[in-house]
Amino acid sequence: LVWRDSESLTRDEGWVDTNFGVDSEGNALFLDINGQAGLNFAEITFANGNVQVVDFDERTHGTGIYKLLDFPDGRYVKTVRMLAKSESEETRLAVYLSK
Repeated sequence: LVWRDSESLTRDEGWVDTNFGVDSEGNALFLDINGQAGLNFAEITFANGNVQVVDFDERTHGTGIYKLLDFPDGRYVKTVRMLAKSESEETRLAVYLSK
Protein backbone atom coordinates (compact mmCIF):
# COMPACT_ATOMS: atom_id res chain seq x y z
CA LEU A 1 0.00 0.00 0.00
CA VAL A 2 1.52 3.31 -1.15
CA TRP A 3 -1.30 5.77 -0.55
CA ARG A 4 -4.82 5.89 0.96
CA ASP A 5 -7.53 8.51 1.47
CA SER A 6 -11.23 8.34 2.27
CA GLU A 7 -14.39 10.40 2.29
CA SER A 8 -17.78 9.87 3.90
CA LEU A 9 -21.00 10.61 2.04
CA THR A 10 -24.55 10.84 3.37
CA ARG A 11 -27.76 10.03 1.54
CA ASP A 12 -29.11 13.60 1.76
CA GLU A 13 -26.09 15.02 -0.16
CA GLY A 14 -27.15 13.41 -3.46
CA TRP A 15 -24.45 13.16 -6.13
CA VAL A 16 -21.07 14.32 -4.80
CA ASP A 17 -18.06 15.22 -6.96
CA THR A 18 -15.07 14.17 -4.87
CA ASN A 19 -11.34 14.54 -5.56
CA PHE A 20 -8.49 12.52 -4.10
CA GLY A 21 -5.00 14.05 -4.50
CA VAL A 22 -2.84 10.96 -4.87
CA ASP A 23 0.54 12.30 -6.09
CA SER A 24 2.24 8.89 -5.83
CA GLU A 25 3.52 6.07 -8.04
CA GLY A 26 2.02 2.62 -7.98
CA ASN A 27 0.63 -0.31 -9.96
CA ALA A 28 -3.10 -0.42 -9.19
CA LEU A 29 -5.96 1.63 -7.74
CA PHE A 30 -8.68 0.14 -5.55
CA LEU A 31 -11.97 1.46 -4.20
CA ASP A 32 -13.12 0.27 -0.77
CA ILE A 33 -16.83 0.88 -0.12
CA ASN A 34 -18.40 0.64 3.32
CA GLY A 35 -22.16 0.98 2.78
CA GLN A 36 -24.13 1.29 -0.46
CA ALA A 37 -22.86 3.72 -3.11
CA GLY A 38 -24.22 4.74 -6.48
CA LEU A 39 -21.21 5.30 -8.73
CA ASN A 40 -21.23 7.31 -11.95
CA PHE A 41 -17.54 7.43 -12.92
CA ALA A 42 -13.95 7.61 -11.71
CA GLU A 43 -11.48 9.81 -13.59
CA ILE A 44 -7.81 8.98 -13.03
CA THR A 45 -5.26 11.63 -14.06
CA PHE A 46 -1.62 10.62 -14.50
CA ALA A 47 1.49 12.82 -14.19
CA ASN A 48 1.98 12.89 -17.98
CA GLY A 49 -1.50 14.43 -18.43
CA ASN A 50 -3.23 11.26 -19.66
CA VAL A 51 -6.68 10.63 -18.21
CA GLN A 52 -8.41 7.26 -17.85
CA VAL A 53 -12.16 7.16 -17.13
CA VAL A 54 -13.86 4.19 -15.47
CA ASP A 55 -17.61 4.29 -16.22
CA PHE A 56 -19.84 2.74 -13.55
CA ASP A 57 -23.08 3.62 -15.38
CA GLU A 58 -24.68 4.93 -12.14
CA ARG A 59 -24.90 1.40 -10.73
CA THR A 60 -25.13 0.73 -7.00
CA HIS A 61 -22.22 -1.12 -5.37
CA GLY A 62 -22.25 -2.61 -1.87
CA THR A 63 -19.62 -3.01 0.79
CA GLY A 64 -16.42 -4.45 -0.63
CA ILE A 65 -13.11 -3.72 -2.34
CA TYR A 66 -13.18 -3.13 -6.10
CA LYS A 67 -10.25 -2.73 -8.50
CA LEU A 68 -10.54 0.64 -10.26
CA LEU A 69 -7.58 0.34 -12.60
CA ASP A 70 -4.54 -1.87 -13.02
CA PHE A 71 -1.31 -0.57 -14.59
CA PRO A 72 1.41 -3.20 -13.98
CA ASP A 73 4.10 -1.09 -15.66
CA GLY A 74 3.81 1.44 -12.80
CA ARG A 75 2.36 4.90 -13.25
CA TYR A 76 2.48 8.18 -11.33
CA VAL A 77 -1.10 9.04 -10.39
CA LYS A 78 -1.89 12.72 -9.77
CA THR A 79 -5.60 12.62 -8.88
CA VAL A 80 -8.68 10.43 -8.73
CA ARG A 81 -11.99 12.21 -9.23
CA MET A 82 -15.25 10.36 -8.55
CA LEU A 83 -18.93 11.15 -8.90
CA ALA A 84 -20.84 9.11 -6.31
CA LYS A 85 -23.84 9.17 -4.01
CA SER A 86 -24.68 7.33 -0.83
CA GLU A 87 -27.54 4.84 -1.15
CA SER A 88 -27.43 4.17 2.61
CA GLU A 89 -27.58 6.67 5.49
CA GLU A 90 -23.79 7.00 5.36
CA THR A 91 -21.22 5.48 3.02
CA ARG A 92 -17.43 5.63 3.32
CA LEU A 93 -15.38 5.56 0.13
CA ALA A 94 -11.65 4.87 0.41
CA VAL A 95 -9.22 4.92 -2.52
CA TYR A 96 -5.99 2.90 -2.29
CA LEU A 97 -2.87 2.93 -4.49
CA SER A 98 -0.77 -0.22 -4.27
CA LYS A 99 2.71 -0.99 -5.53
